[in-house]
Amino acid sequence: MNNGKRIRGNTINKRLHTVCENLGINYRSTHKIRKTYGTTLIDGNVDESLIAEQMGHVDISTTKQYYYYSNKSKKNKLKQISQAINY
Repeated sequence: MNNGKRIRGNTINKRLHTVCENLGINYRSTHKIRKTYGTTLIDGNVDESLIAEQMGHVDISTTKQYYYYSNKSKKNKLKQISQAINY
């Protein structure tokens, strides 16, 4: 909020861009940061109800569908599959 008014998303992104530029780091939009946050919580095995609440969703499936990107390496994925399948 600024003077009792909601700050628009593009205003936050512009300010974030300036801050990143001043720090010499790669710019990421608030949407990208939100996706990273959701992915980090899911990969960190945080309780799904807490993740959904943090993301403002009623159901974790919404978070997983729109905000989750598996950043695990291919080697790690294959290891998990091998551990899950015991034959």
